[in-house]
Amino acid sequence: MPVSHVNRKGRKYFLHEGKTSTGKPKYFFSQDDEGTLVDEVPAGYAIFEKPDSGQVYLRKSVAAKISEAERLYVQDECRRLADSEGVLVSVEHDALVVYTASEAEIDRTVEMISKWGGMFITSRLEDYRQSELREGRYDKMLRFTPTAADRRLYRVERWCFRGSIDNWISIGTALPLQAALETYAPHLQRESFFELTPW
Repeated sequence: MPVSHVNRKGRKYFLHEGKTSTGKPKYFFSQDDEGTLVDEVPAGYAIFEKPDSGQVYLRKSVAAKISEAERLYVQDECRRLADSEGVLVSVEHDALVVYTASEAEIDRTVEMISKWGGMFITSRLEDYRQSELREGRYDKMLRFTPTAADRRLYRVERWCFRGSIDNWISIGTALPLQAALETYAPHLQRESFFELTPW
């Protein structure tokens, strides 16, 4: 059976094999179920879905220090503490990276539709909101990285949105994971997030 993956947008992708200009195999995902389909993921690779866009591709396997159970726990806690459905968590290198949808923008659009739409439109606002959370773009916001010396402590960084210097900035001392989540996750989807600085 061909390798396939359904992304967060509900779209099914199939793994294809092609050739490079030098004749070596190359792999890519496509929604097309025709062509040279692959029956198993090549050795040394794993399927990865980019949280921000839902793009699916293969990447080299790495020995993850963070389990899937930890990822799901952090995602559930971030959603609970931020009171937001629009949160995704990804394991990237040795860190847990938190992404959020622009719920404020979605809510503004929902409010506008509610104000100007007819009864049929307004009756489907929750469907629209859920569709936007599923289909929309997500931005990286927080990163929790276990310290090398002590796996029980996590360094916390937030993404700095400053044009030419977009990058991660440290926002505090290393903390146990639950304490880090309780300290920083409630700021997701709020203006106070941008006040989290190391100074």
